[in-house]
Amino acid sequence: MITFLFWNIKNNPIQSIIARLALRHEVDVIMLAECDIAPYILLSELNSYNCDTYKYIQSIGCDRIKIFVRFSEEYIPAVMEEDKFTIRHLSLPKAQVDIILSIAHLPSKNRKGNLDQFRICQRFSASIRDAEKDIGHSKTILVGDLNISPFDDGVVAASGLNGTMSWYIAQRINRIVDGEDYPFFYNPMWNFLGDFKSSSPGTYYYNKSGEN
Repeated sequence: MITFLFWNIKNNPIQSIIARLALRHEVDVIMLAECDIAPYILLSELNSYNCDTYKYIQSIGCDRIKIFVRFSEEYIPAVMEEDKFTIRHLSLPKAQVDIILSIAHLPSKNRKGNLDQFRICQRFSASIRDAEKDIGHSKTILVGDLNISPFDDGVVAASGLNGTMSWYIAQRINRIVDGEDYPFFYNPMWNFLGDFKSSSPGTYYYNKSGEN
């Protein structure tokens, strides 16, 4: 099993905490947003705890996220990147891992309005679908700081991330809106908010609306 850690550290110099977390949970992929720690400093801290195994993954188009891994960078190439997100093909043959890792740090409501955030999510979602077509499968994990609520249009709208709170709904794989197919994303955090524990994950909802 491969282990991930994402953290928006808000430019705090907490490299020793990150290193101890990585050691305790045997983290394979570390993803940090708002990280002002120089890569060589964090690498030194990580490898002092973890036997000189971590490497820093250079980014071409996304400076908002720093990535450190416990394997060669050849196994996690960038498929596409923008300043707000990076989409990578994580393939570890020995561990039988082959996934698309989409990592985002999207603008907050202090900088963007709801409509702008929705449009950014639409572009992010479209980029993920393009990456899936290029790679040839849709085994995608999306992780990051989206800076929007679970019920904002950017998350729940079909042309956004098309996220659902229900594992049962996510098993349908996709939904069709205006003749176009949109695959679901499932947010596993809903396991802590009622999903898996009853026939209804939360209060009753109406699921026959159009875009949402």
